Amino acid sequence: MNIVRRAWNRLPPNVRRDVGLRDLRQSVASSRAIAAHNARLPASAPTLNFFPERPIPRAQLLSMLAMLGVRIGSDRGGPQIAWQRGTWLNPADQAQLPDYAINRACADVSKSRVDELWTGIAGYSIAVDPLVTSGPLVEKSEENAVHDWHVVNGPLRQRKAGMVYQRLIDAIVGDVYLQSRPVIMRGHIPLHYEVHFPRQHWRADARMFPRDVGEVYSAPEIELILAFASAIGLEYGELDVLRETATGRLFVIDANPAPVRPHHITRDDEATMLPKMADAFADIFGADLAR
Repeated sequence: MNIVRRAWNRLPPNVRRDVGLRDLRQSVASSRAIAAHNARLPASAPTLNFFPERPIPRAQLLSMLAMLGVRIGSDRGGPQIAWQRGTWLNPADQAQLPDYAINRACADVSKSRVDELWTGIAGYSIAVDPLVTSGPLVEKSEENAVHDWHVVNGPLRQRKAGMVYQRLIDAIVGDVYLQSRPVIMRGHIPLHYEVHFPRQHWRADARMFPRDVGEVYSAPEIELILAFASAIGLEYGELDVLRETATGRLFVIDANPAPVRPHHITRDDEATMLPKMADAFADIFGADLAR
């Protein structure tokens, strides 16, 4: 990683967004993608309304709705989904959503909230106190989708503002670091991805494979994961899960209510996986789409 890239990564996320005009570029890209999506469908087709944000072109749900013939809108009536890529759903935005909106209750997906809920459900935590814990620790942003994690050696003299500290989980299986990514659809897990990293969270050369959920989790583990999804209000989205190699215990480390199409997956696997996802969405959320 060169010096410029390291300096860029040290900037706060909001500064990177402003300097890089990311929000403006994403808004333009979203407008174009939604216009093209809707242009392919008749005006009489069912519509799913997104608020407070619109889906970006790589949103997984956008591809699924295209297969289902569902338009994308932004009205406050009819079928609704709470949609944002950030960490916290603004209370004022949440108040504008009807009670029946998909993911309306998923208002906080911060790292500390994820661990708090997982601890209450599973009975154990990934969080540590870096001021008294010795050895390698993971330091990462409290915010969602920042991808700024790195390993530090504890104990530390002080915490960094806006950061959380977690155990370094050994999830090595064979010659890969294995991460699970279950797809959540209102009390169901219709599909699951395995993400193979050459080493922990190393995205270069990662590979992703769709799997049936029964190949990966036991029935009690599925109940745990779905209980967590319910507790955090995630009706549609994806989770990041690690299984500790030595103990076999699961750790939910992230919740994503606005997932994008998977990276590091072959076109053949994606072509097989997307129709299954779309069919599951239609079956599970059919009543929502018919409002």
